[in-house]
Amino acid sequence: MDPSTLKTEDAPYTRYYCEENVYKLLEAALAQIRAAPATPAPRQLFALFVSNPERRVLLFHQAASRVGPDMDNYVVWDYHVVAVSLDYGSDGIRRAVVLDRDSLLGFPVSLDAYLQSAFRPDLFSDGYLDPSLQSMFRVVPAGDFLRNFASDRSHMLVGATSSVNTTSTRATTPEGQEHGSTACPVAKDSTAVYLQPPPPYPPICGSNARSLGHTHNLFTHWLEMRGTDATAGEGFGKVLGSVEDLRAYFAQAMQSVV
Repeated sequence: MDPSTLKTEDAPYTRYYCEENVYKLLEAALAQIRAAPATPAPRQLFALFVSNPERRVLLFHQAASRVGPDMDNYVVWDYHVVAVSLDYGSDGIRRAVVLDRDSLLGFPVSLDAYLQSAFRPDLFSDGYLDPSLQSMFRVVPAGDFLRNFASDRSHMLVGATSSVNTTSTRATTPEGQEHGSTACPVAKDSTAVYLQPPPPYPPICGSNARSLGHTHNLFTHWLEMRGTDATAGEGFGKVLGSVEDLRAYFAQAMQSVV
């Protein structure tokens, strides 16, 4: 399947729930592959988590962006999640593309264009931007993500009388709150309200996560960025410290697309 044949209507979308949007998009992509096994399929699909130890990352050209002095749209997220496909397109050319339904750069967009335009590594290397806002990445094969991810959406709940952290346009982890393998206490609080309207389908719990009793592992298993290998936190995949590291990772991965 050529990734350019994936359409936004192929999977549900809920603004501010990027991790679930990517989960549903990868589910749809794999379902299309299974339904048409004779069609050339993406040889590799990934979930790409974007954050850093401070959980404050600067991204450009996001739909939720504000217009900056240089007229590039930017936003500071606590985290973001996109899908990446490595494939031969219908034209026979090998390519890597990013699927980000929250981006203004296109759907899909080439990996190189996305990395340069969304993260602006040149502005960080030239010292124009605060290095504490630079992104790190956790790249995870799609199958591992679908089997092991769980979210009860408790990170998007806030007490009805609580103030909302405005550093990001979405919820961040409340100070001192644990996000482990059981539902967070706030999820049981009848006064809690969603910061943003949740998706219409039930909370996601992959098969492996369910067997382990996990209901919410977003922060412990996917957003922990304090190491640079698969053992960072309790997580899956590989943590990479820069855009250049990510480029090198996918360049190597492309060599196995035959």
